[in-house]
Amino acid sequence: MAGHLLTLPKPHIDARLRHNLESAVAAHPGSWFVLHVLAEDCQCSQGVLAHLLARGAASWFSEKVLFIGSDEPARSQLVARGFAFESITPEGLQARYGLEGAPMMVVANPRGDVAYSGGYSSSRWGQPEDLAIVRALTRGTEVEALPLFGCAVSQELQKRLDPLGLKYPVASGSTP
Repeated sequence: MAGHLLTLPKPHIDARLRHNLESAVAAHPGSWFVLHVLAEDCQCSQGVLAHLLARGAASWFSEKVLFIGSDEPARSQLVARGFAFESITPEGLQARYGLEGAPMMVVANPRGDVAYSGGYSSSRWGQPEDLAIVRALTRGTEVEALPLFGCAVSQELQKRLDPLGLKYPVASGSTP
């Protein structure tokens, strides 16, 4: 039950994430950049995925989806809707980006600075507010991070949030 009441911790923005954001922004000079982190086995991520597929990639900023899990059919659907796409393991997400949960959204301004890192809505099953967040940021308005409703994808975070293994059971010698 706790998994439905608690939110994930706010991500720590470190050099790994900053480096990746700066590289993404450099590929699209002058453009804002949005990184969407989604996990195949997370119901909240599936809701965000459905939202992204329904709206398609925006034309006024760049977007990339980091997808944890089996990437088909998500890859082909997202690419067809105009999104950049990268399949990544939970370990890769933590090692390369310093992130441990999904779904989450990180927005970088045209200089590559993190302008927003947080969730998509103020409630677990609320309508994603990604476009409103980016629109406010591009107008110079600060946006308070929305809570991160979703799933821990790194083993470390899973153990911290669920020490008894009720939501994230781990079989001996295996990874979730």
